[in-house]
Amino acid sequence: METIEIFSAHERRLLRNIEENMQGRSPALSALVEQRKQDLWQLAGIIERSPSLTGDLGISGEVRTRGSLTRRLCDRGLLQVTNLPTKAVLGYGFTVTKLHFFGLLRKIGRKTGLPFQELQELDEIYSMILFTLMAEELYKQMLSKERADRPWIPHIAKELLSLWEYRFEAKTVDFALFLRDLWVARQHIVPALGTLQGTVELLRLSMRLPLFWGNFIESLHTDPSILPALEEFLFNLSHEEITLLRSVMKEKKLTAIDRKQARELLGKEEEQEHELPALQLYRSFLQRQQLTQLRRCRNTDGPRRSIEEYLLIYLKTRKPLPQSKSDN
Repeated sequence: METIEIFSAHERRLLRNIEENMQGRSPALSALVEQRKQDLWQLAGIIERSPSLTGDLGISGEVRTRGSLTRRLCDRGLLQVTNLPTKAVLGYGFTVTKLHFFGLLRKIGRKTGLPFQELQELDEIYSMILFTLMAEELYKQMLSKERADRPWIPHIAKELLSLWEYRFEAKTVDFALFLRDLWVARQHIVPALGTLQGTVELLRLSMRLPLFWGNFIESLHTDPSILPALEEFLFNLSHEEITLLRSVMKEKKLTAIDRKQARELLGKEEEQEHELPALQLYRSFLQRQQLTQLRRCRNTDGPRRSIEEYLLIYLKTRKPLPQSKSDN
């Protein structure tokens, strides 16, 4: 079973250090980590034994290919679990389980006095796993809400199928690299708000991203619908909240507004100071995706797609694919 590589070399090294750090100090925690690790191996083994996405069991006589599965996903959607391959459902559960496993290691590392550098590395691994889940969610949502005849849909479906089929392999889905670049850069940006023009936030973000981002931003001139989605991403506020703040600023003749004032005006609680930035970004991602759906259903003003969706669509119109930071 352990011929499957469910941990990278980096992850294995950190796991080994944590296990050594616990030896003789906390037998109960050592046993807990070992049990959770074995659970991951067992789940991975079940997934590996699950039918291939394109394999033919010889029962129905129907030939399955990536193309036929892509068409099925586009035509029937992903909302019905009966349309999802077993490997996809269990694989998603595996990634969630692995996320929780490294969440446990983060807590144990702090409890047992793991060196600061290794604690930071654990945070980074946890964030990368979370970003993988976010990318998978994004692909699934785009397939569920976009028309099947959109030119980029077959490409999105192809990437999602690759993620499902090769979840344990070292290669990373091409588009996920660009999303990871974007999310890694964003988690280091604390919105200043100020004039609510987003100039400072956009500059800081752009400095952390490769050239493809600058080219994408230039498309704002040809598609003004992208700007509200970008503002939501930069400010960590909904379009409706940004509109309200701008209205209040105009009414009260304010030239700038800070984060504390914004929270008070919107009746929002202060963010937890020591929370992992990736978790804050994850909540923002979920909220923004839900709001795009709600606006579509109600036909109200505001972004109908998230900035991540606009970015994927933009990238699919570019050949050859631009270089990601993660490629370097």
